[in-house]
Amino acid sequence: SGYSTVFHNAVTLAHDSGIAVIASAGNNANTQFMYPASYKHVISVASSAQSDAKSSFSTYNDSVDITAPGSAIYSIQARTTSNTSYSNKSGTSMACPMVAGVAALMLSKNPSLTPDQLEACLKSGADDITTQNPTSAWGLGAGRLNAYQSLQCVKSVLAKITVDKTTTCAGDTLYFSDSSSK
Repeated sequence: SGYSTVFHNAVTLAHDSGIAVIASAGNNANTQFMYPASYKHVISVASSAQSDAKSSFSTYNDSVDITAPGSAIYSIQARTTSNTSYSNKSGTSMACPMVAGVAALMLSKNPSLTPDQLEACLKSGADDITTQNPTSAWGLGAGRLNAYQSLQCVKSVLAKITVDKTTTCAGDTLYFSDSSSK
């Protein structure tokens, strides 16, 4: 949870290589900076309850970029008392995959998005949760994740594939070219 120059450099290298890094803000119920979430170039995720209020356990501070549901999330982790049933889990580690999943959907729509563009669309699509968090909204980033609105921010990239023939016969060789822009 502490700062490391080595890890900070690794995150910077990932960002500069076009890789988005998304991390949980922490579960300390305070404003302490946790790492890797607080490194520059990391999309830091806090947790909200179903009401959009900050989860009681969630870390919140100036490094948080966005908030996502993280309280009482149905988990695929089996209960310790049973191998046949599942349970609800809470934590920013439950909120973070929500943001990562939406980021993956955004990249499927436009694989050429940079990490900064991805973050900007996540933030611009977020719902305002200031009313539900009058004393902590300043530390919850752009608001609560809204998958639909974040996806609306992304322009689709369609492949432009052409083939050298319009009619073919059995045994013909076809040559395809991709003229998609990146």
